[in-house]
Amino acid sequence: MQSGKDSPFYQRWIVRTRSLPIFDEFFNIYYTLNSLGKYIKIIPLNIEQLLCPILLANFIMSDGNYHKLHGYIRLYTNSFTLVEVQLLSEAIFNKYGILNRVQHDRKGQYILVFPRTQVPQLQALVKDHMIPSMLYRIGL
Repeated sequence: MQSGKDSPFYQRWIVRTRSLPIFDEFFNIYYTLNSLGKYIKIIPLNIEQLLCPILLANFIMSDGNYHKLHGYIRLYTNSFTLVEVQLLSEAIFNKYGILNRVQHDRKGQYILVFPRTQVPQLQALVKDHMIPSMLYRIGL
């Protein structure tokens, strides 16, 4: 039996979604056009002003990880530049007093690590803004 796009059973579906114009403001804050004409995620320069527990909770739900053995939380910021990750790290410390460190992950990629001693403070800040099935990402 033949398979693949030349098969008589092959079907292709194209799905397009719409976005409301009210969300354009947020898109413009967190995305920029790169030199190749592609939109990429960025950490905005005013992240400290934008940072709130809800934003941080959503970031953790999508890119966070709790290390059970060592009891720390990692925030995978691999797609951002070192300068952007440092900016986010400083914003979290300045705004909430939560110590964290920028750690090299691989090939010019960096993550944020919240040590075990800071986990309770981070948990208290974001847990009420996380959906229950995602609380494992902060060790709860």
